[in-house]
Amino acid sequence: MKLLKLRLLLIALVASVVTLSAQDMREMIKEHPEYASSNLLGYIYKPTPHTPAPKGYEPFYISTYGRHGSRWHTRPHYYEKAMGYFKQAEAEDALTEWGKNVYARVKAVSEHAAGREGMLTDKGVREHRGIAERMVQNYPEIFSTKGGKRCYIECLSTLYPRCILSMAANNERIKELNPEVEFRRATGERYKAFLSKTASIAMISSYAKAEIEDGTIRHFTNPDRFVASIFKPEYAAKIDKYDAMLRIFYIATILQNHDEMDITLYDIFTPEELYHLWLFRNMHHYTIFGSSAEFGDLVAAEAIPLMRHIIADVDDVLENGGRSGFLRFGHDMMVVPLINFLEMEGRCARVSLAEVDKVHTVWQDVNITSMAANVQMVFYRNKQGEVLVKVLHNEAEVRLPVVSDVAPYYRWEDFRRHYAERIKQLEQLELPAELEKYRKASAVL
Repeated sequence: MKLLKLRLLLIALVASVVTLSAQDMREMIKEHPEYASSNLLGYIYKPTPHTPAPKGYEPFYISTYGRHGSRWHTRPHYYEKAMGYFKQAEAEDALTEWGKNVYARVKAVSEHAAGREGMLTDKGVREHRGIAERMVQNYPEIFSTKGGKRCYIECLSTLYPRCILSMAANNERIKELNPEVEFRRATGERYKAFLSKTASIAMISSYAKAEIEDGTIRHFTNPDRFVASIFKPEYAAKIDKYDAMLRIFYIATILQNHDEMDITLYDIFTPEELYHLWLFRNMHHYTIFGSSAEFGDLVAAEAIPLMRHIIADVDDVLENGGRSGFLRFGHDMMVVPLINFLEMEGRCARVSLAEVDKVHTVWQDVNITSMAANVQMVFYRNKQGEVLVKVLHNEAEVRLPVVSDVAPYYRWEDFRRHYAERIKQLEQLELPAELEKYRKASAVL
């Protein structure tokens, strides 16, 4: 019965059902503990059926925004804070025998990660090479140079090396498949306004940290067994057990972003502990960049500059030609707002943050923003010059709230009109009162 249930679950994943039930997520994490990693989950490509384009239409252009691939933790404190608990416990002879075993692993991982903060891993390179290869395979017409056709693609990246190297991995693979493809690559502060400027998310994050997170972690998790397994009672009694558990969890979850060490830390948690830690992290991500009733529209508004850039770019191509694609490389702090802005079906559930026990049943971060998460817009044209656009999230077709008799394909003029109106609506938003005192927060990725 258990095997049958797991088989059905995997079939559901292959079919790209975005929202799993709470019980399904519990089973998934039990069988695959890396799913507890939330937005640190490495990219998992799930083949899905693609709807054939209406008769007479062929792809001619692609416009994308993608998160960098798998990486190391972005700051030393992710390791230092966990190590601080272990070092003090060792000094006080307060580690259990199992705790000494765990400490040895955490120390080895921390030492191996030193100096690599925020860097793309080899796994991250492979993720973007795979995405690029499937682009060429799925839309050969766009990347073709047969018969003297020119394939010229613009690429932009944020200033972070992990994003620049993700762009390089993508371009390298495309060039391997067709050396005649031409690229123009750029990065710089001038592009930050539409690639990674997320001031509202920074405010929400500050609000969540100050006023929500402590309550939600205590609601979802119980650190007693975990802490007692590692630290002796006298030491365990005087530390913040929730924080200690979370800091060690952060190191456990980043390990599957690279394959340079034969070490795991998932085994130090029970499946139920991993599940409940995921519940907390999922709630955290839903709060700061999900489609919540309180902040969802504010988050969606963060994607306005990006959508303006996408629309202006496509308008220019339709009028003047000259390009076959525009590929953008950045962060999940923009991927998720873009998903919210587009109101993708099944990915933008509206729930109040007060309904903490409901959020995970309708929205799961692992299905929204893993490493290398991406949004692709593929454009099709017929001989009459009529243009359709299809949108994909993590390479799976999505449906949008745009009127169409050929969905998941949408006439460009309808798509453009619909989202131009959404921009106008979102621009009228006022900052929620609870965020006023966090107005000075700045977006730092």
